[in-house]
Amino acid sequence: MSGVEDNNLDSPKHVQIWWTGLKYAIDSKTDITLSWYHQLQNDFRVPTTCSLEAGFRASCAGTLNELSLYADRHFTKRFDAFAGIAYSYVAGGLGACPKNTVRPI
Repeated sequence: MSGVEDNNLDSPKHVQIWWTGLKYAIDSKTDITLSWYHQLQNDFRVPTTCSLEAGFRASCAGTLNELSLYADRHFTKRFDAFAGIAYSYVAGGLGACPKNTVRPI
């Protein structure tokens, strides 16, 4: 006999996600796409222990932002090639940097 315990968090964990993007057809065979993604996480440890002095934990509030750009070339109906690049920045609990690491001021 076994069971699953899913009440291990001090309070509910909420992660809100937004995204948007633009796609542009350069010609009938080439597209470029620009996308932006954002995640926002709440503090879910009670009491909160999040500060620069204490260090951030995965249970701390945090954000993630990502920007991506890619191009897609359609050679035939069933064959295409694409290349892209993405940049992301995380902070707070979503970055979960360990205590005593260097942080910008």
